[in-house]
Amino acid sequence: MFATIESLCKSKNINVTKMCADLKISRSTLTELKRGRTKELSSQNLAKIAKYFGVSTDFLLASTFLDDSAPINEIASCHDIGDWTDEERKEIDLFKAFLRSKRNYK
Repeated sequence: MFATIESLCKSKNINVTKMCADLKISRSTLTELKRGRTKELSSQNLAKIAKYFGVSTDFLLASTFLDDSAPINEIASCHDIGDWTDEERKEIDLFKAFLRSKRNYK
């Protein structure tokens, strides 16, 4: 989940520390998440972050459960891009950014 949040921050040209300050979330909370000492955020912090970036809490939570063996190409190609709404395309772009940032953590 940290990689997703970090990717969202990069998309807004801010860092995680700035986001935490804006949302009044302790920076150590995100550090614990980044280092794997915790696997989840409180529902309150999760909701704050989702609202801040204009994404759903499901979007943030989904990154926690991603399996590297998931057939992403099959999922991505099952619909023509013309079938997506503008909001869905935004979510797709954010997800692509997340996947790119995830490569850096391997």
